[in-house]
Amino acid sequence: MTSTMYYASVPRKVRQIFTKENVNLPRGLLSNILGFMSRICSYEEEENKIRPSIIIGCNIDNAIKQVPGHYRLKVSRGMRSGIDIDKKVKPLVPFCNNGWHVYLDINPKYIEYGIVRAFTGLKGLSIAETLFTTDELLQSSVDFQLVELTAVNNFVISIRGLLGSELTIDTRFVKVPAVGDVQLDMAKDAASGVDGEDNRDAIVKVFYNLLKVALQKVHGTICLVVKKDYVFPNVNLKDGIWLEDPIDIKEFSLQHITSPGNITAEMFYALSGVMIGMMNHDGITVIDDVGRVRGYNIFISKESIKTVEVSGGARKRAAYALMQLHDPGVLGVYFQSQDGNSFYKRG
Repeated sequence: MTSTMYYASVPRKVRQIFTKENVNLPRGLLSNILGFMSRICSYEEEENKIRPSIIIGCNIDNAIKQVPGHYRLKVSRGMRSGIDIDKKVKPLVPFCNNGWHVYLDINPKYIEYGIVRAFTGLKGLSIAETLFTTDELLQSSVDFQLVELTAVNNFVISIRGLLGSELTIDTRFVKVPAVGDVQLDMAKDAASGVDGEDNRDAIVKVFYNLLKVALQKVHGTICLVVKKDYVFPNVNLKDGIWLEDPIDIKEFSLQHITSPGNITAEMFYALSGVMIGMMNHDGITVIDDVGRVRGYNIFISKESIKTVEVSGGARKRAAYALMQLHDPGVLGVYFQSQDGNSFYKRG
């Protein structure tokens, strides 16, 4: 007789978080939330992978008032039991790939569904980061209760609450070592050659935010972070598109930060969008340590890849081949797979 196994401890742990965070769930809602969570990591619309981020709570209106520069769009109302959660969330989830959060605001007679986002500039925090990581807010007396659910990749769901509860649910059958905040590590290297501590810190935040966008929009990539005087092409990196005039993300970021305006904002977002598009292209995108995009669609020589023995596809083998070059001009290699896993290895 065939037996069936479930992740039996997950519902209990999730219930404990909502209880600890004082989010009173109506009868049946937890079961329907768990049903949605079981599909959150593999969510797709029109064959486009989506990484949903959802805020569930009470008095959400009071919560988002704490966030400057926010915008909330109320979309619909649903049953308090959440029996219609799939129907209500389905048209909202695609907006998560553009920096929005879906929210469920539990009211006495219904659940309000909508999307919300903070517009805090190039180096600002997202609405969830503002609400869940700001010490001043956590230490204050608040009249709202929040829990955030986020699909980190194809296998991992992250849950956190306003009062500090945290839970990571990994659906894989083997333990995978934690890799830390790889996007932050790469951002630090991409700004390490920028003059001035304040400017350097600002560019770290800019690249960090851009890499978080890449997690949502890019379906696999390799980035190579190099020193500003690195010479291209070379024996290992011959084929590709090398930019005679690099895209200076650092310069356009600082222009907008120091002299904010519609034109500087449009220039930054247009050019950073070009960088994201390059990362979504085949091959390697090269960024130097003063925040400039130096080239893209670049391929490592076949001779270098032949020596690599690692399980995975061509992109992963290329990433490991880059790491094995031990080139003093290379600061690090960033890899992101199609399923959302990523790492950053310094040279």
